[in-house]
Amino acid sequence: MRPTPSTLPVNQSFPNNAQREGAALGEEDRMKRSRFSEEQVSRVLREAEAGVPVAALCRKLGISEATFYVWKKKYGELTTSELRKMR
Repeated sequence: MRPTPSTLPVNQSFPNNAQREGAALGEEDRMKRSRFSEEQVSRVLREAEAGVPVAALCRKLGISEATFYVWKKKYGELTTSELRKMR
């Protein structure tokens, strides 16, 4: 039988109870930081424009083609300095 909140001693709680109650976000709950800098994204997009196959770039970086095309849609027209300003 699973315990209910009324049957638990006062100092015990369900797992992840802090998350359910809307407590402050812990380190594991924060947004993940990007593995790639603006300069790296810009370089990858320029390499693709220069004729390097997208599949080869994605394989080299360990990203999916979907990620590449999201970057292209978001940052395709921007230069490296403009990418930094977006931050």
